Amino acid sequence: MKHFLLSISLLWFAAGNNLLNAQSAKDTATMLLRIYEDNDFINIYLRGTDNAYTNGTRIDLFYIKKNRPHFFVDKIMPKAGDSSINVYGWGITQLMYTPNDIATSDYQPDDYPYAGALFATHSLYSYNAAKKFDLQTELELGVSGSDAFTKQTQTLVHRLIHYQEPMGWDHQAKNTLIINVNFTAEKQLAAYNGWLELIAGAQASTGTMYNEVSMYPELRIGKMSPYFNGYITQYSKSRKGRNKLQAYMFAKPQPLLVFSDELLQAKAAETVSTVNKSADAPDESGKPYHAINSVVYYFSYGAVVTSGHFSISFTETSNTALLKDLYDHKFGNISLYFSW
Repeated sequence: MKHFLLSISLLWFAAGNNLLNAQSAKDTATMLLRIYEDNDFINIYLRGTDNAYTNGTRIDLFYIKKNRPHFFVDKIMPKAGDSSINVYGWGITQLMYTPNDIATSDYQPDDYPYAGALFATHSLYSYNAAKKFDLQTELELGVSGSDAFTKQTQTLVHRLIHYQEPMGWDHQAKNTLIINVNFTAEKQLAAYNGWLELIAGAQASTGTMYNEVSMYPELRIGKMSPYFNGYITQYSKSRKGRNKLQAYMFAKPQPLLVFSDELLQAKAAETVSTVNKSADAPDESGKPYHAINSVVYYFSYGAVVTSGHFSISFTETSNTALLKDLYDHKFGNISLYFSW
């Protein structure tokens, strides 16, 4: 754990050095702070839950460099051409899953497991405004298990809001190193008069946490900056003060082909026969959690409102069951963006 915290400190120190070299153009924001919260209690149907993928918190700092990158990782991450708009980022994320009944300390093999992850992300979102495509790369490093502090986070939040304290976190898996690479490529298929954009995308993730691929379309409708002008302009005013106000909706269906998901797979079942087990307790090792579904469908839709250098977005996401013979799920997201 000490080595992980040291790694996080070094990553943020490197980000700070890069920020000193960021552009300071007055007509265009070159830095963006994003704070987002996934939670299944955020629900437009007013039927919030506290199970399956129950919470995800992420904080990112995105920036445009003034000079060529010196960090060797930045040099090798793919870019969308010589004139690309390259937006780098550093972030930290915590994810958590729980079963439906958090009031019991019993092992629950017929539900989603208690599982959590904490990891740092270094990213490059590279946009080609002329050819209307982008390449996005994310490198993730962290840990799953008790060192992810998901038990402490959920317990604290539930105490603050006087809600049921989760009792089964002792059944989560042992600590495991997370090293993952996520890659996305997107291309504009159609656009109309700055009010409509249809984008096609493909994603692939590989590493020790999850391995999956997907293809999707995304539709954006409303008053908005062009998508491929860069990530920061999607959530801030455009160049030379145009489009200080943005307001648009989006929709994104996304089928996922899942090869492995180590937060939900066998590693969660490896420790159940040894955690809090007395000498006369029954052997639970023969009751592993359900297998993953190899095909999962997501559908996300929402809206973004931007005024000057502040933006807020809301997203509602529905997904089919992640584990076989279990239930579908819904969760919402609220994100805040501050640019300068």
